[in-house]
Amino acid sequence: MDFNQAITSAYRNYLNPRGRAGRKAYWYFVLFEILLMILITVGATIIAVNLAPSGAASNPELAEGLTALATLVVVFIYVFGFGIPTLMLMVRRFHDVGLSGIYVFIVFMSGVGARIYSDYLVGTGATTQSDLYLGLANIVSLAALVVTLWPSQAGPNKYGSPDVS
Repeated sequence: MDFNQAITSAYRNYLNPRGRAGRKAYWYFVLFEILLMILITVGATIIAVNLAPSGAASNPELAEGLTALATLVVVFIYVFGFGIPTLMLMVRRFHDVGLSGIYVFIVFMSGVGARIYSDYLVGTGATTQSDLYLGLANIVSLAALVVTLWPSQAGPNKYGSPDVS
């Protein structure tokens, strides 16, 4: 699978967790995602700066508002343009190595849960415990990263044939 096929396959299977995705398909899409997000972030920042009225530099509240708007646009694009297809692609990548896609949900929810609980702990002044929960979530994420680097299972498995995204 080449770079263009990987991107096409990821978007063609936007909401499809079934099947398998090889290592190349997964990492080509991740590379595409990183490169495009850099361009989008730079573009949104340039647009926000150029749309700012001439007095924005002397008005920090206006500058912060424009920065927040640019950030909101980038986050929206990321979630719907990359977040959902990346999660589905990661599920298919886990399938490719013979693991259930439920593990991707566990990784995702551990990060979300750790972030929410960490923010709560910071609000109560327990920053050391907050760091512990975020660290544990990072370890879980690192384990998921390692899984995406594993080679594909040879031949069909219970999730389908190899190289079928």
